[in-house]
Amino acid sequence: MLPDHLTEDFSKCLKCPVCQPACQTYKLTRMEGHSPRGRVQMVKDYLEGDPSLSKGLAEAFMSCLICEPCVAACPSGAHLERLFENMRVKINETVSSKPVKKAPFAALNNPILMTIGPRVARSGMDVVPFPRHLGFSLGNIPLDRLPSFNKKPFRNSVARMNAAAGQVHFNSSMPGYPPE
Repeated sequence: MLPDHLTEDFSKCLKCPVCQPACQTYKLTRMEGHSPRGRVQMVKDYLEGDPSLSKGLAEAFMSCLICEPCVAACPSGAHLERLFENMRVKINETVSSKPVKKAPFAALNNPILMTIGPRVARSGMDVVPFPRHLGFSLGNIPLDRLPSFNKKPFRNSVARMNAAAGQVHFNSSMPGYPPE
């Protein structure tokens, strides 16, 4: 189920606690599941027949910063970050298969939708006035704290920039710069 280089990294892990002090998420949460050793155990359980991607499993792998101090601290030289990245891909393939979660990311990849989207939102706000003062929130951000959409796009309000022509001069307060 795992590529050969990941299976090798998986089998190199000694399950020793040397990586725990290096892991930032373990330092913050003090939860074994958020340590590299705990994540390796979760991968082992997943590969041995527990194919359910629980909320805790997804949270443990998505909380990993992929900052690699655990790799530097590992006495056996296991590259756990590759294993964790692979599990993130599996989690994203499973969790984000819902169209509701895929739609915003598809829009971000499509320049036409990125152009049309704000215009539709602006016109929708003009047609349906939303009472911002009622205390609704977007996540933990109150809607009355969010800025309203601009009436005209920003790029239409800025004069066109001309390309630099001629000789370029350095403007620096550092003595002896640029080198002559």
